[in-house]
Amino acid sequence: MASRLARIRCDLELVSACLARVTDEVAELWSTGRTLSAPEVQIHINTLKIVAAERTLAAVDSMIELVGLSTGYLRSSPIPLERNLRDLRSATLNYANDRLLIANGTLILLDKEVTLL
Repeated sequence: MASRLARIRCDLELVSACLARVTDEVAELWSTGRTLSAPEVQIHINTLKIVAAERTLAAVDSMIELVGLSTGYLRSSPIPLERNLRDLRSATLNYANDRLLIANGTLILLDKEVTLL
């Protein structure tokens, strides 16, 4: 159980770190009057969306696996994870990660410096 909880936390820590870094990058650009149109910035924003959608969904799915159907998945559950699972699943459907991956694949060719977060 401890190992499974640790993996869930790892997913959430990674999303949090990516969110914090992209937020800082965007704030810095805005404060200096620059746009978000640079390829590396778009890659970072797209990557944040992809990582957040995939890893938070995996974390909630793992939580449901950990606590079981009656505790985490049913609408009447004491830990109502079902709605979170549904909402997070829709994130990859509303704006498909595949589209963002294709965009990133194209933008990578323009980021000659390989500017990582």
